[in-house]
Amino acid sequence: MAVVNKYTFNNDDVIVPITLGASDTAVLSTSKTSVIVVANDTAGALTLNIRGDTATSVDCPGVGDIDLTGGLDVLVGIGETRKYRLSEARKAWLGDGNITLTGATGATAYILET
Repeated sequence: MAVVNKYTFNNDDVIVPITLGASDTAVLSTSKTSVIVVANDTAGALTLNIRGDTATSVDCPGVGDIDLTGGLDVLVGIGETRKYRLSEARKAWLGDGNITLTGATGATAYILET
């Protein structure tokens, strides 16, 4: 289990993506805009699952409770590099900002925050 490296737009940095394993973690600042960048150089499409450790459910008026415990899936195709926003509309999925990443073994990733 590795911790995904996080960088800010306000600094000049050398970005070092980590190779994702079976289960990795990251800590997001929920008051900031965060983007995860995932590169899939494996031989198959991957489905990255992003699960906030404290995400449970959210009440949607007219619909009822929506279960968030299964996490949020992001498809990353063969040879693709994908950026995915982890804020605003998806904030409920992130819980307190402590997230677990699974399902994308072999892909590389890092997080950018503003």
